[in-house]
Amino acid sequence: MKDILIKTPRLVLRPPTLEDAKDITRAKQEVWDQLQLWMNFAYDGEETHEATLKYLDITFSDLKNGYPHLLARHRKTGEFVCLTGATNCPDIDGGFATGYWVSKAYLGQGYATEATNAAIRYAFNALHAREMHISYFDDNEKSKRIIEKLGFEFLKTDQGAHARCLDGKPMDEHNYVMRDPSVLPDLDVRWEP
Repeated sequence: MKDILIKTPRLVLRPPTLEDAKDITRAKQEVWDQLQLWMNFAYDGEETHEATLKYLDITFSDLKNGYPHLLARHRKTGEFVCLTGATNCPDIDGGFATGYWVSKAYLGQGYATEATNAAIRYAFNALHAREMHISYFDDNEKSKRIIEKLGFEFLKTDQGAHARCLDGKPMDEHNYVMRDPSVLPDLDVRWEP
């Protein structure tokens, strides 16, 4: 897969590299208490630099297979803003999955919506996705609002699908799908192949 560079009004998105590892680790550690509540990867030990390096190995493999994880940096400052992407949905032909988490300095400012909107547009237009999947766990109302703002359609709830990383509490997973990217909010987005 050729280099990917996606630009939005405030962000530049591209696959992460080893040079990003320290910024990813620092940002992850700053919001670790939130990630342990809402993300399915945030088990004890995953906040370390070593865990970030293992994650990057996965991103490199996924990219070779046509499924880019995307790191977003602020266009003006170059600071790490968030991670999103268009990863593999192995059980669905033409299916991709997306998600996001945002660094502490950029929380609550619409960056997750902007970055994920760009990732979805890229997946449908450049990667020929047929559908995009996303989910959130119980009580994560902020993620639910982003998912709804992006125009996803509710698919199903898997009861007790995830043991919360923080304390093992069973959490319902609410699953959504998008098959038509025309529902996305308007966004000035461009990419280079």
